[in-house]
Amino acid sequence: MSEYVLSQRGSRDVERARLRLLEEYHDPLTVSQLDAIGVGEGWRCLDVGAGGGSITRMLAERVGSAGSVLAVDLDTSLLDELASDRVQVRRLDLMSDQLPQAAFDLVHARLLLMFLSPRLGALDRLVSAARPGGWVASVAPDFTSVALSPTSVVWQRVWSQFLDAAMAGGWDPGYGARLCGDLHAAGLTDVHADYIKRRSAGG
Repeated sequence: MSEYVLSQRGSRDVERARLRLLEEYHDPLTVSQLDAIGVGEGWRCLDVGAGGGSITRMLAERVGSAGSVLAVDLDTSLLDELASDRVQVRRLDLMSDQLPQAAFDLVHARLLLMFLSPRLGALDRLVSAARPGGWVASVAPDFTSVALSPTSVVWQRVWSQFLDAAMAGGWDPGYGARLCGDLHAAGLTDVHADYIKRRSAGG
């Protein structure tokens, strides 16, 4: 079984709060993706690394009663409450457990691939779950572009230690810059990618 390096398992409230912060930041990007793809009524969707379930909920609303969503994660404790006639929740390790093959109109994986190795192998598993003509949607950050202005020696030391710890934990903090190339390498066609850079106040 793989282990998610940032897991707060055993601290449910802390984990839910952490995931809500990520959802607040990333959900608008995913909405734009789903709009561009045209996810709608009757689609069969797979949400891999579904976390707190915000995208699972979003997909369930879009696919309607004629569609379905399979939400999978290493830890489903925050997802189990979403199970319904439209949403199936399953505990699954992408790197060792089998996904349904060629079964989904959309395969979604956000903030996931950077934590897995080999990453191209993980992406191949996602691609194989999409039906011919289906879609794979992903978001991955590039932490190596994060900067503080004005900068300070303290910030530089802390940030360098964070990146060292991330890589020692087996994940790639710069994976966002590689994702588009990996989508091509996985044999996908009609690949679209946006590299989004934001500037905001601290706190």
